[in-house]
Amino acid sequence: MVDLPAEIWSHILLAFVPEKDLCRLYPVNRVFYELSLNARHKILKVYLRLDQPLLSLSKTIRLRDHGVLLRVRELELLDNVQTYSLSRKSGYRHQYLWTKNELKRYAQCSESKAKLLSTRKALRILSSFTSSIDPIWKEACEEGHQHVQSLHTVRMLRIHLHHEGPGLDTTRLHLFRLVLATSPVESIEIQAAYTAFVLLTSTFSKLPSIPSVSYLGLKMSQCWVQNPSGRLFSQFASSFPNLRKLNIYLDWDMDFGHVASLPGYESLLAPFQQPGQFPDLSEFTLTAPYSQMTREVNRWDHLTRFLDEHSKTLRLLCLLTFEPYFGVLEADGRTWAPEVLLADPWFARTLPKLHLKRLENLQIFPPQTKEGFRGFQAFLRSSASTLRSLRIFGCGLHCQHWKETCGAVLAPEDVACLLGAFSNRDGVVSLESLDLPVECLDIKLLDDVVGLCPSVQELSIQWCRKAAAGRGASEIPFEDLHNRTYDHWRRVSFTLLGSGQDVWQVIERAISNAERVDTPT
Repeated sequence: MVDLPAEIWSHILLAFVPEKDLCRLYPVNRVFYELSLNARHKILKVYLRLDQPLLSLSKTIRLRDHGVLLRVRELELLDNVQTYSLSRKSGYRHQYLWTKNELKRYAQCSESKAKLLSTRKALRILSSFTSSIDPIWKEACEEGHQHVQSLHTVRMLRIHLHHEGPGLDTTRLHLFRLVLATSPVESIEIQAAYTAFVLLTSTFSKLPSIPSVSYLGLKMSQCWVQNPSGRLFSQFASSFPNLRKLNIYLDWDMDFGHVASLPGYESLLAPFQQPGQFPDLSEFTLTAPYSQMTREVNRWDHLTRFLDEHSKTLRLLCLLTFEPYFGVLEADGRTWAPEVLLADPWFARTLPKLHLKRLENLQIFPPQTKEGFRGFQAFLRSSASTLRSLRIFGCGLHCQHWKETCGAVLAPEDVACLLGAFSNRDGVVSLESLDLPVECLDIKLLDDVVGLCPSVQELSIQWCRKAAAGRGASEIPFEDLHNRTYDHWRRVSFTLLGSGQDVWQVIERAISNAERVDTPT
């Protein structure tokens, strides 16, 4: 076998080896066997719509095995129409196709279910079903409900409520209360429209505190038209006294009415500003449309008060903005429109006054004015003793709106100023990981990293080579790179925008640890 980690082999086996054949792997390597099975049944999807069964029939059958039931680690409650087998649309009613083999396996467990299958054959609806006429529908939903009640190993709970209306079965929605009562859930992710979120928060407010939850992710969809009740959301937030990670994502659509009338994130942050209520909060991520972050000053005030309250515990701070018109937001954070810029007054006046005593990881966009840049530099200087990772976002490879005035990249003098902020009085720098978007790649940039931040072990550079000639666009200095070797970095990666194969070959020869991230375009 190729020398790969067991986790990688488990995913390979999961993709290519049928479950019935995995038993042959047990005598060869028990670790691979167990990892493959755990990965295969890790996620359980529960459907919340009235026109869908609670669980897929095949999953209902597999969960009869208590060993499979114990392998479930993530529970997803979904209201979007997702089929687990073949499906077709008949008018306004969805019909789902169950295979004959699935029906036979379902009916084998008891005589009563065998009779249901006989009735099904008599009705000649072997290939499809609806809840009103199919005798197996109700039976399968009841069995699925029992399986969910028997879960005791769930660690992650995901609730996705994209739609509003009578199609939602609220009795199924309350299943998550049973899971929270019987499983040590550590993470909760909620993606919801406004009315669905209000329904959820009112349900959570009736629950006792859930001390096992340490991660809370909230993704608010574009269907919101007003802020939720402050009292209701405060009760919801108080259910997680031991919260350590908070992730708020506002997925507002700027084409929806007037921007100024849309709700902001202040109502979501307010409950977490209560003094002493969340003493262990160490990671915070806020992703919001650029217009939402810059239109109103008081929204920056809410963010400032939040950071002040948790200044002694925050270790990771991630502030991301995006412009929904372009639709370029990606999970890796590299694909952003060039107009995505943070509000510089906050950089210039407020950020330098913040003292995040334990900040280790900062992910942010660069300021665009001299005053904002000086404020940002002052903040980095005050955090130099603790900061271990700095990631500054800029235009990525997939940006289709490049402009000469794009400010989401750093000029060479800006890079030198930022790196100089990490040289404290004792000459000790703790920065280990650095990610920068730059206008041009030259020897001075690499030398500055070596000289000003010798502690950096992982270097990532986004080289935006399509910058206008007047802004410092340059070619790689081939001769200088031929005569130098940078071999002390543990990992180096480059994202080259508009570069050729010859450029990469020169970089690869000069930096022995270079890792190619994206194919040059």
